Formats: sequence, structure tokens, C-alpha cells
Amino acid sequence: MQQSTEFKVGVLVIGIALLIAYMTIGVNEDPSYLGRSHYYWFHLSDATGLVENSAVKVAGINVGVIKKITLENGFARVDITLNPDVLITEASKIEIRAQGILGDRYVEVVPVDTSAPQLANGSEIKTVQNKGSFDAIMNEVSQIAANVNEVADSLKKSMVEGDETTRLGRIVGNLETLTGDLAELSSEKKDEIKDIIDNLETVTAEVKTLINDPSEEGFKASFAKFNRGIARVDAAMKNVEEITDKINSGKGTLGKLINDEKTVEELNTAIQGVSEFVGTASKTTTHLDFHTEYLGDIGEAKSYLGVRLQPGLDRYYELQIVDDPKGVVKETTTETTTGGSTTVVDEKKTYKNKLKFTALFAKNFYDFTFKAGLIENSGGVGMEYHIIPKRMKFMFDAFDFGEDAPHLRAALRYTLFHGIYIIGGADDFISDDGEESAYIGAGLDLSNDDLKLFLSKFSF
Repeated sequence: MQQSTEFKVGVLVIGIALLIAYMTIGVNEDPSYLGRSHYYWFHLSDATGLVENSAVKVAGINVGVIKKITLENGFARVDITLNPDVLITEASKIEIRAQGILGDRYVEVVPVDTSAPQLANGSEIKTVQNKGSFDAIMNEVSQIAANVNEVADSLKKSMVEGDETTRLGRIVGNLETLTGDLAELSSEKKDEIKDIIDNLETVTAEVKTLINDPSEEGFKASFAKFNRGIARVDAAMKNVEEITDKINSGKGTLGKLINDEKTVEELNTAIQGVSEFVGTASKTTTHLDFHTEYLGDIGEAKSYLGVRLQPGLDRYYELQIVDDPKGVVKETTTETTTGGSTTVVDEKKTYKNKLKFTALFAKNFYDFTFKAGLIENSGGVGMEYHIIPKRMKFMFDAFDFGEDAPHLRAALRYTLFHGIYIIGGADDFISDDGEESAYIGAGLDLSNDDLKLFLSKFSF
């Protein structure tokens, strides 16, 4: 009886050991573990980022591992093992691709032509493409930054220095001459213009009866609708005039960009820094965004200059510099004790010349985008809904969650045509301090592809 029990225990131990061995073999990614693999090798000029025993992929699926990496005749020799069911032909090639933004790379086997003759086991794969080279990416980004610098310098020469050797400079010069001629003409012909106005008053008096038709379908009702449309256009033109006056006088972000050489240099430095950061990801899309909003409550313009880094379709990072005419508000509380009594003084200070900053991470889910991070110097969250893909979207932000009501902002943005859009909405609409305001504005959104196209079509 004792021998039977020991026999059963021994069988159980052996069975468990075999099960553990089977599971170990099953989870091992190296197909050569039981000699069931094919073996190939290739040469590489730079093996930075590759690690032994890391995965080898076909169409993004793990099919083998890097067996070893050695130095051979000044090149890195990479030996790989693959599953026997992976077809490697003489036309197959190796691509070294980037994985993430931290410099990691992996080996991708591209079949190319499956009808080509099969490559013998143990042979060299001769076609190798290094698509994950960080130096190549940095060179391309450096060229983009240099082109942007040239554009900024050309704009400065044309708009500030009046350099007419460029097309833009000649256009600005012609506009200046034209406006001067118009001003001179209106001054010299003042009496004739007055006579024309008097004649127009006589004509309008004669057609007054026709215009005052009281019916709903008459000319009077139609003309009233037309007048309301003209009033809206006039208000919009006044807003545009105020914005251009501020730009010409060097106020706001765009005014400083055109008139202040120091601002241009700082912008160039910022663009170069952002370009170096973007170069860490081979497929990152960069968007340069500038827009200005006219705030109805104070009659001032609020400007935004931002960069959006999008490493994939499902997420992006956004950085913004905000020039807010309302300034940065800071609140302080001071307690003073005199004769046993304590006096509490709350003080609020507004710094008009300080900029605000926004730094957000956004995640896309179908037509919705959710954002979180720093919004205008305060923690906040946001949401976007794409009503019409790539044309119209609804945006909502909530931030500055303090003792007072949070700062809420809602807007609609509509893209008129590629890169140019208009925006309007309500800002701080539940404010406890009467800061609520409607606003309307316009902006320019350029991607790195847009910059390349722009620079290829125009030369300054």
C-alpha cells in the first residue's frame, strides 16, 4: 500500500514538471527554442536602438527574435530566427522602424513579392532600409525650421523695413501709394463731393414714397432687412479696423511679431526648439495655429499662438501662448493682528502685460475629443465634437476651478477653406464678476505639409 502511494506521488510530480516545461516552451517567443525555426542575417550600418531577444515582426505581428548582434568588418551583423511558416523570398527586405518616441527600434520583415524564389535557410537578406534613423529625421526638421526662419525674415523686411525687392514688399508699397493718392483726391475735391451728396439727398427725397410701401412684401420691409445686414457688416469692418490699427501700432502678439525684431527672434528660437522636440517621432504631424478673437465686453482683441503635435490619429499635444487684454489676475489675503483683533484684507491685482500659457493632452474617440491639462495658467478640461468632419466642430473648455464659479467657454469653429477658419462663441458665461463676453474671430492653421507646399509655390 505504501509503495502504491509513493508511485502515485512520483507520477504526479513528473506530470507537473512536464506541464511546466510545456507552458515554458509555449510562451517563449524564440522559435529556435526547440529547433523549429529558420535562420537569416543581414548587415546594418547603425544598430542603435536594437536589442538582442527583441521581437522581429511581419505586418506588425511578432514572428521571431533578434538572436544576436555582432561587429563584422565595421558593420553590425544582426542574426535573426523566424517561425518556419514565414515565407522569406529573394525579394524580401528588412526595414528598421522606430517604436515610440524614446529611440527604441525594431526589425520589420517586408515580404514584397511572395512569388519570388524562396531564400535558403541561413542566407543573408541583402536589402535593408533604416527608416528609424534619428539623424535623418533631425535633418529634415532642421530644413523646415530654416525655411520658416526665411519666411519670418522676409515678412519683417517687407512689412517693417519697406524692402521692395520682394513681391510682398512691392505689394505693400503699391498699397501705400494708392491710399496716399485717395487721401489727396478726397481733400482736393471736397466741394465736388459735397455737391454730389446734396444731389443724392434730392434723389432720395423723390423716391421716398416708393420706399415707404407699408406692405410686408413691399420695398420698405425688404430694405429694412437689407439695412440690418449692412449694419452687421459695418460692425464687423469696424472690428477689423480696430484690430489692424493695433497690429500697426505694435500691440498684441501679431503686432509684436511684425514690428518687434526681438519678438521675431524669440519666435524663431521657439520654432527651432519645438522642431527639435517633434523630431523624436518619425510620423508626428505638426500644426502651427494663430488666431485672434474680438471680445465684445471690453472691445479688445485676444490672440493665440500655438503648436499642436500629433503623433497619431487618436491623440495630440497642444501648446499655446495667449495674449489676453484682461491680463493675469492674482489674489492675495493678508491677516493683520492689532490689540488682539485680526483684520483680513483680500487684494486682487491684475498684470496687463503678462502672457498666459496652455499645455494640453487630447485623446480622440470617433467624433469626440477630450482634453486635459493647463488652460491659460490654470488646470482644466475640455471637449470637442466634430459636427462636420474637417469643417465644423463645437468646442467647450472649463478651467480655473477656485472659490468663484469656474471659467467656462464654448465656441463653434468653421473652416472656410484649407487652413483658414472663423470662430465665435461665449466666454466665461457664468462669471460671478460680470466677465461674461461674446466673441468672434478668425485664424490660420498650417501643418508641416502646408509649410512645405507654401515654400515650394512662393519665393521671396
